[in-house]
Amino acid sequence: MNPLNQSTNVVSFQQNLPNKQTTTIETLEKKIEILNKKNLEQSKQLEKIQKLLELILKENEKLCGRLNDLQNAFESRFPGNQSRLIPLPGDMPRIPAPGDGRMILKAPFTLVRSEDSDVDLKISILFNKTFQPKQPTFPAPSKEEPVKGTDNHRHTWIVHVNKDRTLTVKNASGTDQKIHLIWWEANRNNSPKPFTFTDSTCVKKEEIGIFIQEVLTKRGISEEEQAAFIKYWESSLKNQITDPYLQVRLVEEKEQSDFLPIMNVDSKEMNFKLARHYFRFTPVKENNQGLSKINYLEKITEQQLGSNAVIDLGGEIVNNDGTAAPESNETAFNIAFINNHIRA
Repeated sequence: MNPLNQSTNVVSFQQNLPNKQTTTIETLEKKIEILNKKNLEQSKQLEKIQKLLELILKENEKLCGRLNDLQNAFESRFPGNQSRLIPLPGDMPRIPAPGDGRMILKAPFTLVRSEDSDVDLKISILFNKTFQPKQPTFPAPSKEEPVKGTDNHRHTWIVHVNKDRTLTVKNASGTDQKIHLIWWEANRNNSPKPFTFTDSTCVKKEEIGIFIQEVLTKRGISEEEQAAFIKYWESSLKNQITDPYLQVRLVEEKEQSDFLPIMNVDSKEMNFKLARHYFRFTPVKENNQGLSKINYLEKITEQQLGSNAVIDLGGEIVNNDGTAAPESNETAFNIAFINNHIRA
């Protein structure tokens, strides 16, 4: 290589080196500027999020205050009631003390069978010091009113039967709620009613759905009408009970007033038969008490409900001595069940 040309190339590289360095620095400065802008935008977004969170917290404080006001009003209307009108986050379930007699009437589902659509009726429950409403109740009653001259307080659902056999309930604010059935619960505050094993039968916990179906079918209730009730008890007993067996007893009609609040059905368009069926479940470790399943089912009298009926199904979990089994927190399960089976 010519020494002169080599020298010229070296000089040329040295002259261009500052320009390349300058270009690199400018590129870096532009990237830094872009990053700074992005950081500024992110900071502004974070500020907006922070302000939104502050607003949410303030609204939450107002809501909690309002819920407490409602709870206080509820407790003043129903003295001695220890359930929450509206469960608040973090509420701990109350576990009844042994022998206190406070029983939870769980998942009474009320549905309507009608041969005609576009029928209107009213379904009312009379609550008092013995039977007090509790959550979950869905949908909310159309109206609540005291009964003059008594300690009763009437909760009424104004129901319309739709062409697709769903129900529409008008709530207190006048808004329509489309449902498949009504879910109401209550506390029963009276002396414990011991479980009578002699007129009960023992069922494996995993077979409880089949047994309930056999009983309700004899009472004239269709599989479709039973479905939500059976699904509830299969899931609830599986989640709550560790014992492998259940003593089960269907409360006789003549005893129902001791276990359930009064329910009335009124319609100007047709007569509806009211059919109420209430089960008692007692967890046991061994299958050695009561009637055989076959003998028990033979004792269940068959019924025909006809074309127009209001069917009310419910139950309770009870200890051997008649006291209430400990109450568990089923809030998440209840919300999912309402969305999947109650709402239409």
